[in-house]
Amino acid sequence: MHPKNYRAEYTAELERSAARTAETPSRGTRELVSIISGRSGDLQQRLAAIREVSAGDPLSKPSVIKALLKIVETDDESADLRLAALTTLEQVSVRMAEFRPYQADFTAALRKATASADSVLRERAMDILALDKDPFVQELLEQGLRNPDEASVAPEAALRMLGYDAHAGHYDLLHEIVSSSDKPKLRQMALGLLAADSGAKDTFAKIAADRTEDSAARATSAVALQALAPKEFNTLARKIVADDDDDDDVRATVLTALTHDQTEQPTASRTSKQPAMLDVVRTIGASKAPSAQLKAAARDYLARHDS
Repeated sequence: MHPKNYRAEYTAELERSAARTAETPSRGTRELVSIISGRSGDLQQRLAAIREVSAGDPLSKPSVIKALLKIVETDDESADLRLAALTTLEQVSVRMAEFRPYQADFTAALRKATASADSVLRERAMDILALDKDPFVQELLEQGLRNPDEASVAPEAALRMLGYDAHAGHYDLLHEIVSSSDKPKLRQMALGLLAADSGAKDTFAKIAADRTEDSAARATSAVALQALAPKEFNTLARKIVADDDDDDDVRATVLTALTHDQTEQPTASRTSKQPAMLDVVRTIGASKAPSAQLKAAARDYLARHDS
C-alpha cells in the first residue's frame, strides 16, 4: 500500500475509533501506555490502544509520545504497529511549538525506520524526513539513485522526495539521469527538477530541438528553456511550430508558451529569416491535418495576437 493510502485509511479508522470511544468508558493513560508498550501483548489490542490515544490529545501526555517513539524506532516491532505509531506522531508534529521537545527523537526514530524491511514504512519515514530536508535521507536517496541495487525506494519515489529540496547539490545526479536513463518517466521528473538549474540551458535546448527525443521530454525542456533563455526559446519555438513534420504535441506546447510570452512579436522583423508567426499560425488553424490540441493552441494564439 502506498504511504499516502495508508495515511488516509488510518485517519478514517481514527475517526471510527473516536466514535466508538465516545460510546464507551475511556481508559487511563497509564493503562493505555502499558498496553501500547507491552510487546508480548496482542497486536490488535495494541493497535486499538494507539487509536484510542490518537483520538484524544497525545501531546498532552509525554508518556504516550515516548511510547510511540519507542515503537517507531524498534526494528522488530510489527510494521503495522510502527506505521500506526508513526501516523499519530506525524499528525501531532504539525503543532511545532508543542512537539519541539520530541523533534530530535522523532528524527532519530524516522532514520531508524528507513532501514525497515517493510517498504511502506520505509518510504513513509523517508518521505517525512525529506519534507524536513533532512541531510541523512537526502544522501540515502542519492545513493539509491546512483546504485539502484541498494535503493531503499523506487527511483521515481526517490526523485519525488529529492524534489522537496532540489538544489545545486543534486544537479549533477539529475544530469546523469537525463543523459543515461532509459526510463521516460524518470527522465521527465529529472528534467522538471533541472528547470531551476541555469546551467541546464544547453541540455534543454538540445532535447527540445531533437525530433528523435520523447515528446514529453521535449515539451518539458522547451518550457524550461523559455524560463532560462527566452530569446533562444523564442527562436527554437518558432522553428518547431512552423515545421509541419514535427510532433503536434510538442508544437502545441511551444505555441501555447509563445501565446503567453509578453515579448512575443507575431509579425516578422525585417531581419528575420522566419515567416511571420501570424501567417504560420493562421495556416495551422485552417489546416485539417493538425491535432485538436494544436488547433486549440492556434486559436488561443490568434485570439491574443491577431487583432
